[in-house]
Amino acid sequence: HITKGTDLIIKTCQVLNKRNIKYKWYVLGAGPMKKYQKMVFDSDVAEQLELVSPKSNPFPYLKEVDIYVQPSQYEGKSNAINEAKALSKPIIITRFKTSSSIINHMENGLITEMNPNSLADAILQLAEDETLRNKFRDYWNANFKSNEEQANKIFNLI
Repeated sequence: HITKGTDLIIKTCQVLNKRNIKYKWYVLGAGPMKKYQKMVFDSDVAEQLELVSPKSNPFPYLKEVDIYVQPSQYEGKSNAINEAKALSKPIIITRFKTSSSIINHMENGLITEMNPNSLADAILQLAEDETLRNKFRDYWNANFKSNEEQANKIFNLI
């Protein structure tokens, strides 16, 4: 799950903690749990970061988040990002080869560099800027029509 960025999440949490930021981060389907649980505790971010085993229905978690972060090294067609779009969540992804085909930076989400400081900066930018969060939510409310049937199924699950 290095490709999904779980290691980057842990390092980003360390940066956020050094900056005295209050937050709670949930990682759903965290891959090899034992490896990452040890990293979380060794990194002293266990209060802020919770690794949640894969769920057949992640929507109750996703529905409650303020910001969706996908710190992958690469993505194809990401179901998780599409689910966040369907729920009109403000989205942050890392810059990888196809990232601009998923998000248009500053139009409907943020694309950040693949390092803990850049990711922390993007999280803080979005957390502190309600106008920007609302801009991204409004965009997805108006433009996530490419698979309306799938979106309706998601809303029905919630």
